[in-house]
Amino acid sequence: MWNFFGRSASSVTNTKTEPTRGLPSSWYHSPEIYKLECRAIFSQKWILLTHKLRFQQPGDYLSFTYAKFPFFLIQDRNGNINGFHNACRHRAYPVIKDRSGKTGIISCKYHGWSYGLKGNLAKAPRFDTVPDFDKSQHGLLPIHVHVDRTGFIWVNLQVELKETWEKQFGGVDEKTMFDFTSGYKYDHTWDMDLKSNWKGVMENYNECYHCPTSHPLIAGVSDLPKYKVEPKGNCLEHTIINKKEDDGTDDFKRSIRFFFPSTSVTVTKNFFYIQRMIPIGATHTRIENEVFRHESAGDEIFKTTMEFYAQVLEEDKELCESAQVNLEAGVFVNGELHPDKERGPIHFQNTVRQHVMEHRKKEVELGQEILPAMPEVAGPLKTSTYDKDVMLCSQLEREGCGAKVTFACDPETETASSSTTEAASDSATSTILINTSSVEPTTLATTTTTAAAEPTNVLTNPGFDSGSIAPWYTLGQRGTLSLSDDDTHSGEFSGHFYADYNGHVVLGVDHPVDSSLIKADTEYHYSIWIKTSTAVNCQTRKITCGAGGGYITSSDWAGPYNEWT
Repeated sequence: MWNFFGRSASSVTNTKTEPTRGLPSSWYHSPEIYKLECRAIFSQKWILLTHKLRFQQPGDYLSFTYAKFPFFLIQDRNGNINGFHNACRHRAYPVIKDRSGKTGIISCKYHGWSYGLKGNLAKAPRFDTVPDFDKSQHGLLPIHVHVDRTGFIWVNLQVELKETWEKQFGGVDEKTMFDFTSGYKYDHTWDMDLKSNWKGVMENYNECYHCPTSHPLIAGVSDLPKYKVEPKGNCLEHTIINKKEDDGTDDFKRSIRFFFPSTSVTVTKNFFYIQRMIPIGATHTRIENEVFRHESAGDEIFKTTMEFYAQVLEEDKELCESAQVNLEAGVFVNGELHPDKERGPIHFQNTVRQHVMEHRKKEVELGQEILPAMPEVAGPLKTSTYDKDVMLCSQLEREGCGAKVTFACDPETETASSSTTEAASDSATSTILINTSSVEPTTLATTTTTAAAEPTNVLTNPGFDSGSIAPWYTLGQRGTLSLSDDDTHSGEFSGHFYADYNGHVVLGVDHPVDSSLIKADTEYHYSIWIKTSTAVNCQTRKITCGAGGGYITSSDWAGPYNEWT
């Protein structure tokens, strides 16, 4: 049948491409998404922060708070720029209170602990009477700092650096726009707070599709149809063609680059400025504009151009805040983006999505949140109760404050979990986290496997029958898992493994159960016999059907060699 427009739809092959649509609106106000972004992006990616022109003498410092992380930069007596988390190692009080300044020693105003310009603990009042107190173990927590060829300063908060600056941004300091080394000096910084999610601010910044209707000043000096934003890896390069130079627009010539995740640099002949667009919360962003004036810039033209950019930012503030209201209203889901005019936002959203999805996948595999900026507590600083304290908090956060909590116990003890009327599933999983690189490995995982306290074993396949097949697996394929049936503990239902991996290994154990033997509100026992190079013990947990919640932990594991039943 022929319709008004030609062939019927059923006779035409559908060759339409999928439209490019933005991120869901929930991503712009969800506290959980924001926390994930802090873990996946701001705690492990290189961030362009400031310029070395801010540091003229030893002791000059700048402090920042970036996506909940307070830290500071300070120049030492060798001229190096050092970075540290802004927290005293004693009771976490900020050691730097001002945004900028100069000091000969970093002193905490809470209890008087003092640090050198390289972060070393210089003084801890009264601690000279504390046995075995080691000042070298209590220096300020450092962050990674990189000063590029042109003096721009970058930081990375990740404890164990996984990606070098060269890998993420190598070559950007060779761009023509950054080919300047003199003639500029720091002038001033001014801030703007926006009631908007940080991603909305970045997306607005990285397109000029809105300029004809929203920015009359930009439209007056720029040839907007030729305005382009081109993705170049972790950078977005803005190409701006001004109108003819003889019409007075030469003073507004500019080169702009955006550096993921949230910093831009604008260079003009009169000044350059660094724009830090800092997430403060899920719906709050602060823009810090750090302005460096060229020595040839006259007062009048400098004032005029600064007013130009201030008005543009005020217009952007209104755009972002008004859109944020609708993003939170629960009606708007997402919109279709122009594949050319909004290349910047599309690239930015894809980059954000990639990082948070990859990080979340690792967390799911590991069975817990991954906090790249949090240092590991080990050695003499790790107390005997540390793992249990952390474990309790983690379980409360995971299950809610109203959850029944099963406490971690010492070896060869027994703990009962809460009861429930929920029936057990046909299979269950126990997951144990073992640190194979520490002298005292840590176990931080929940056991949800049910097993019988009756003489009848409800496990339909213990998994050790052949000695080479076992119900174990390493999440994320971390390490090499070796199995054998020698040196067994209890005959055919035992075996041992060796996980060869320098770090945390998460071991999963899958045991199918005979559901016909499982009864609700009935207590079962699940035992794991653990053997290491220095310790042997049997740990048994009481687990009520359907409840889960048993923890397996031990402080005396001393090697990666373990045996199970």
